[in-house]
Amino acid sequence: MKQFGLNLDDMIQFSQLMLRLQAVVRAIHVPGRDIKENDVEHSYHLAMMGWYLNISGRLGYNTDSLVRYALIHDLAEAYAGDVSALDAAGRVGKREREAAALERIDAEFPLAEEIIAAVHRYETLADDEARFIYALDKLMPMVMVYLADGRTWREEHQGFSVMHECQAPKIAVSEPVSQLYEQLRLMLVHRPQLFGAAA
Repeated sequence: MKQFGLNLDDMIQFSQLMLRLQAVVRAIHVPGRDIKENDVEHSYHLAMMGWYLNISGRLGYNTDSLVRYALIHDLAEAYAGDVSALDAAGRVGKREREAAALERIDAEFPLAEEIIAAVHRYETLADDEARFIYALDKLMPMVMVYLADGRTWREEHQGFSVMHECQAPKIAVSEPVSQLYEQLRLMLVHRPQLFGAAA
């Protein structure tokens, strides 16, 4: 019988890392439920959405790369935690915390070099697929809040202009996602009741 280089202890340790990632609660409410999404739910949703949009929009991206980037894009948050894009104070030192977290993951899982390399390619926006997922990651929370009738925006007293100033430049790295964002922006102009502050 063929022997494989698998180790149950290693599998259990990696499962614990995934559970840490699942325990990271984001600022966005899950539409229709009285809970906020976690990083694992968000990453899976992003992976499926990227795959679907690539097919439905006939974008021609490498689906395997899209799915990989989406699944690993928040991996460092297993140790660094999540910070809202609009939390200026909380974002101070975020890059350093995530770099340290990624180094810790790399040290704990030396056989995960392919996964760590993918994180680095994503973080440097090394290709069209990385830029697409990066931009889509900025758009998806807005879509989620829209689907929840603006709950997060109202509770956090957020207006559209602040969100736009923060996210639009990041979304601009991908033309297909920018086009989706413009469609959403035009929809939101007619839904000021979704926001908790002046647009």
